[in-house]
Amino acid sequence: MICRQRTGRRQTYTITYEGRDALRAWLAEPTTEQLQVRDVAELKLFFGEFARPDDVLNLAREQIVQHQDRIEVYESMQARFSEREDVADRMVPLQLGLELEYAALEFWRKLEKERSSH
Repeated sequence: MICRQRTGRRQTYTITYEGRDALRAWLAEPTTEQLQVRDVAELKLFFGEFARPDDVLNLAREQIVQHQDRIEVYESMQARFSEREDVADRMVPLQLGLELEYAALEFWRKLEKERSSH
């Protein structure tokens, strides 16, 4: 469903007409699956009852830094491409990613505050 062309060291892929039709059919199908999150930090938090008291606090602090860094990257991408109409539809998932990062950051900040006051 794709064609590959080699020009020097670079490979270029182009979707075929049949591939485009298959992609459009897939995009038109309803999506019934819920959002799935694979997050090691969330898994560690689930088993937090077995951790030492400072482990969860340290996890929260690490996650705060990671989510702040990711937000900075996403916001940079948003600023860089916000004026480009040719990628406007691709910016929509980036906004979803940002919203998820903001929510995660808020969660970890609250947890860090709770655990710091113990």
